[in-house]
Amino acid sequence: MSDVLHVIHDIPHVRQTLTGLPGPVKVHHCGIGHNARRTPASGMSGARRVDASHLVRQSRQEASPMSGPDSPSSTQAPPSHPIPDNPLGEHFRNHHPVTFGRVVGAAFLALSLAVLNFVTWDKINPLVDAPAFYGKISGLAYNSAQRWDNPLDGRNADESSIEKDFKILSDYTTRVRTYSSVDQPNIPALAEKAGLHLTAGVWVSKDEERNQKEFDAIEKAVHDTSSIERVIVGNEQVLHAGRTPAELIQNMREVKRRVRKPVSTAEPWHIWLRYPELAANADFITVHLLPYWEGLPVQQALEYTFGRLHEVQRRFPDKKIVIGEVGWPSQGDRRDSSRASPASQAEFIRGFLVRAAAENIDYFLMEGIDQPWKIELEGRAGPYWGYLDAYRQPKYSLTGPIERDPNWETKAALASAIGVVALFWFMFSFSNLQLPSRIAFGLVLQAVISLFAWLVALPFDYYMRPID
Repeated sequence: MSDVLHVIHDIPHVRQTLTGLPGPVKVHHCGIGHNARRTPASGMSGARRVDASHLVRQSRQEASPMSGPDSPSSTQAPPSHPIPDNPLGEHFRNHHPVTFGRVVGAAFLALSLAVLNFVTWDKINPLVDAPAFYGKISGLAYNSAQRWDNPLDGRNADESSIEKDFKILSDYTTRVRTYSSVDQPNIPALAEKAGLHLTAGVWVSKDEERNQKEFDAIEKAVHDTSSIERVIVGNEQVLHAGRTPAELIQNMREVKRRVRKPVSTAEPWHIWLRYPELAANADFITVHLLPYWEGLPVQQALEYTFGRLHEVQRRFPDKKIVIGEVGWPSQGDRRDSSRASPASQAEFIRGFLVRAAAENIDYFLMEGIDQPWKIELEGRAGPYWGYLDAYRQPKYSLTGPIERDPNWETKAALASAIGVVALFWFMFSFSNLQLPSRIAFGLVLQAVISLFAWLVALPFDYYMRPID
C-alpha cells in the first residue's frame, strides 16, 4: 500500500484528481488491495469513495506509450528513485569524498602520531652508562648444550657443536670452566685444539657409582691432554645438601691422589666462612658471588660482591682465591630488589670486569652461553646468565652505551609502521570529527598497536618452546 501512496503523490494526474474532491482528503488503508476512502474532515454528511488503485493504473497507462494488457508498464512501474548497484560505495562517496586536502591532512596526522610513538619508545628506553672494558675476559663457565638440547633428557651437544663453541669463545677468553668430566669427555681435547685452558669439573653427589666414573674420567683426561690446569670437585654440594663437608673433603682427597693438578671445590662465600675445614683441604678456594640470588639492586650489587670477596680473602690470606661464578641474569623473576634485565646484566658485568682487572682477580663469568634447559633447575632466571645468547651472539657490548632493551628500535618501528596504515584510515574516514577528538582517538589506537607489537616480540625475548 505504501508503494501505491508514493506513486499517488508523485503522479500529477492522480494528485489533481484527489485534490479536486470537496474538502480535505484523508486516505485510509487497511491492507494491500483495499480501496482508499475519502472522509470529510469537518462533519460533512455522506462520502465519495475513490478507487486509488484504478487511478494509479490509469495514470500509468497515460504516461506509457506501450499501455495495454500485455505491456510491461501494466504490471510494474519503474522506481521513481533508482537504487545504486553498490549502496556502501555510494554512501562512502557521498560522505567521504576523496579530496587532496583530506588525504594530505590524514597522512600528516598519521605520520605525526607514528613519529611520536617512536619518540616515546626512545624515551622509555634511555641509555645506561657503564665503564667500558677492553681486553679479554679472565674465564667463562661453559655448558655445551645448544638451543634445543637438554642434558636432563639425554640430548647433548655433538662434538662439532662444541668445537664451534670453543672457536667462538676463544675470541673473548683464554679459559673455560666445566662441571662434569663424564658428560662430555671430549671437551679437554677440544679445548686443547682451540688453545683454551680448562678448569675441569668433577660432578659429585650421593650417587657413589657415578662419583667413581667422574674420578676415572678426570684421571684419564689429565693423562691424555695438556689443557687442564686445575680441577674443581663438586659444585655447591654443601649448599644444596648433596654432600656433607666431610664427604666433600674425602672426594677432594680422592681426586688429589689420582691427578697432579691443584684441586678445589666450589661453594658460595658464606659456606667457606662457615666451614673453614673445606679451605684447609683445598689447594685454592673457588667462591661463588651471585648477588642477584641475594636480592640486591644492581646499583649496590658490585660493592656487595667485592665486599664478600674481600671478606673471604681476609679470612684465608694464605689461599689463592678464584671466583668460580659471578654474574647477573638478563631475564627472570624479580627477587626482592634484584631485577633481571639486559641492561642490569650489562651494567653489572661491565662494572665487574673493569674492577676485577684493576684488582687482578682470577674469575669465571657465569656464564659463557645462555642455557634454556636450566629453567627446569633454576627457574625463570636459569636460562639467561650467559654473555652470549643461545644462538651464540653477544647480548651486549663491553664498550659504548647500554640499551635498556636492545630490541626496542625493532619493536617501535613495527608499531609505527602498522600505526601509519591504521591511523591514515582512521583520520581519513572520520575527518568529520573535531581535530582534538581525532588526535585523542589516534593516540589510543597507536598505544594499542604498540602493545600488540610488544606482545608479538615477547617470544623473541625469551626462550619459548613451541608448546609455550
